[in-house]
Amino acid sequence: AVEVISRVRGELIVFFFKQKTAYEIYQCDWSSDVCSSDLVSTMDQPLRVGIIGCGVIASTHIESYQCLENVEVTWACDLVADKANRIAAKYHIAHTTTDYQQLLDDPTLDLVSVCTDHAGHERIVSDAFKAAKHVLCEKSLAARTDQLDRMLAAHAQYPNVLFSGIFQHRFDGVNQAVRRLIAEEKLGRIITANMQIRCLRSDAYYG
Repeated sequence: AVEVISRVRGELIVFFFKQKTAYEIYQCDWSSDVCSSDLVSTMDQPLRVGIIGCGVIASTHIESYQCLENVEVTWACDLVADKANRIAAKYHIAHTTTDYQQLLDDPTLDLVSVCTDHAGHERIVSDAFKAAKHVLCEKSLAARTDQLDRMLAAHAQYPNVLFSGIFQHRFDGVNQAVRRLIAEEKLGRIITANMQIRCLRSDAYYG
């Protein structure tokens, strides 16, 4: 079972990993290219990971995994074969496919990172649960609330599989400050709140 909290280069990447009764917390400071683990892995076999969706964010997932001991990225999957092949060649990933079901059918695979478009998350994540794979899904988890409801209902049927999402902005300084203000009741009773986020994504971002 895995939760990865990814930050941009120059910041901290924290990887929390649970397998059976072993808990490990790994930290990687990209500015110094030094990785360390607070606890030594007790697994007999490496954790094997597949990447579904080889767009721009896939590299962050792969580099985070490859920063760690006893973790191997063994599959790269994308609807565009050239994208899967390019990222596999760059990061020395053994297997590629354009069909994520082929990846899920691999009995040696433990975990998948779902890095596809938001609308495609529900089907892929639900199929991963059925294949007994742990899932780390990029945000937004779903394009609509009804999709998210179905994803959570599907996960409830597989209690031994971990379902986690990428929500790294919860650790941003401004968000932590707002959280403290609310927790300390400095803002009184909050009736409503409004937030605006401006985020430019060019065509190049989506590969």
